[in-house]
Amino acid sequence: MQVASRIWLLWGIIVPVSEPCVAGQVTILKTEGHGSLELDLFTLLMAWSLSEVVRYSFFALKEAGSVPYASLWLRYSSFIVLYPIGVASELAMVWLGLPTIRDSKMWSYPMPNMLNISFDYYVICLISVASAPPWPQRK
Repeated sequence: MQVASRIWLLWGIIVPVSEPCVAGQVTILKTEGHGSLELDLFTLLMAWSLSEVVRYSFFALKEAGSVPYASLWLRYSSFIVLYPIGVASELAMVWLGLPTIRDSKMWSYPMPNMLNISFDYYVICLISVASAPPWPQRK
């Protein structure tokens, strides 16, 4: 599921709607005189990259037969910080791309047509944002 969402986000949002996703930011917290917390492509790529570095370095050390406590702790604790940043950044990318997707009717198939069906990619993107779980789904 994680790979599928990353593929969809990259090839279904960021690449086709690159201008607002690359240049835009979503401010989620603004304080007087202390700066603000903004989500953008950089925070998305950092969350993805750091989570993969932690995960695969842990696996490599495990295969080597020696897992230091710091690596073990990072493997099972870093998601507490990285998951919310990653998910919020993913949702921010979709949010930034929504106006362009709506205005261009990207990948939409309106009625009437020969098949008598309709598909609206903008609605699919809205549903994906609305149905994103606010916490990790562990199985």
